[in-house]
Amino acid sequence: MLIDSRRGSWFFIGLLLTTAKLEPDGPSTGFCGSCTKCIDACPTGAIVHEQGRWQIDARRCISYQTIEHKGPLEVDTHGWTFGCDVCQEVCPFNETREAQPVRAAQTVESDFAPRTWPNLQELAQIDEVRWDELTRGSPVRRTGLEGLRRNALANLQASVDGAAGGGAGVAGAGGSGVDAGASGVAGLDV
Repeated sequence: MLIDSRRGSWFFIGLLLTTAKLEPDGPSTGFCGSCTKCIDACPTGAIVHEQGRWQIDARRCISYQTIEHKGPLEVDTHGWTFGCDVCQEVCPFNETREAQPVRAAQTVESDFAPRTWPNLQELAQIDEVRWDELTRGSPVRRTGLEGLRRNALANLQASVDGAAGGGAGVAGAGGSGVDAGASGVAGLDV
């Protein structure tokens, strides 16, 4: 997670290709002090201390598993169908402060505005035409048609298992505290 002490961690991360010789920054140190809110809140324990520093183990991270990972899911998604923002939602650097008005500012990027999403049953059976309509201009497009179906099916199965006493339900919280409702699409209103 990238954290700016003045702005928080809600960032769009980009890439700039150049032939310029640049000296890389060293790893960040400090700022969090004794706070462990993100570590304690992570539903899969993906924030780990290894090699002398805190880092995210992508194999356990719901965002990685539901967006980037190809193949069967390797973790319980805890109701998330696309991404997970729990670590950012609990981070004190994302709390607004009078002295830091840009901290946790909402995006004005229209592609990231809340959208209405079908329920899990519909997402699990979505066809390519409907998927294309729904995800055009959306970060959800990144997971692909098969990935979105896979994630929805996993959450449907977890809801059945949950009703029997185990597994997770289908409701997940979305980015910035937005309830992702029955589709569990992180950061997007449903």
